[in-house]
Amino acid sequence: VVRISPHGPGVARYFIKVVPTTYLPLRGQEVRSNQFASTEHFRSVREDDRLFQMPGVHFSYDITPLRVRLEERRGRTFVSFFVRCAATIGG
Repeated sequence: VVRISPHGPGVARYFIKVVPTTYLPLRGQEVRSNQFASTEHFRSVREDDRLFQMPGVHFSYDITPLRVRLEERRGRTFVSFFVRCAATIGG
């Protein structure tokens, strides 16, 4: 991704959150992966600012110490689904 600032140079800050994830499919092997979320902040830099800052790019990583586990399971039978629907409708 390429972004060009219309206001000239600036400071780009990226905050990246990483969550370790394990996926257990119904059939097959365990898959270990990560989920990512990112936020971007950009502030243009002008020389006439009192607090002049050099242009740059900063990355901040937040790695979660907990692991998310997604597991596929077989659903209930059609009969149990029908009984639950009948119970809900019957009150």
